[in-house]
Amino acid sequence: MSGGRKRASGAGSNSRRFGEIRNPDGTIVKVPAVKDACTYLCLETSTGEWPDRSFTTLLYDVTWLTEGSVFELEEMRPGHGMGSRRTLRVTSTRVRIQRHEGNYGQVQRWLLCEELNSISDRMNLTADELEAGA
Repeated sequence: MSGGRKRASGAGSNSRRFGEIRNPDGTIVKVPAVKDACTYLCLETSTGEWPDRSFTTLLYDVTWLTEGSVFELEEMRPGHGMGSRRTLRVTSTRVRIQRHEGNYGQVQRWLLCEELNSISDRMNLTADELEAGA
């Protein structure tokens, strides 16, 4: 084992959550990294409400998923039904912008989705929705 010192947690460039910007007056402010824009996918509760937490987080702002959009979610985790697909429809959207030091912000898009399980749900899809992969 080497006698060298370890770097403090968060000291590496790969683990930096915020970048630093020097303002014209010389002050330095921390701004969120671009990867902090995200989309949270939430599955509605049995009463159609927002759950306490999301079930999937996408590390970018998916602007093209809007209310009424239908998409497939494919499971890729081993041991969790890998390869299975679920058809979801976006029922509601919320956009939250967080302001950070220096008036920099980050976007959070929250999508409330319903699962289309029944044949009647799937029969009510439009031709465009079916062609899009639903």
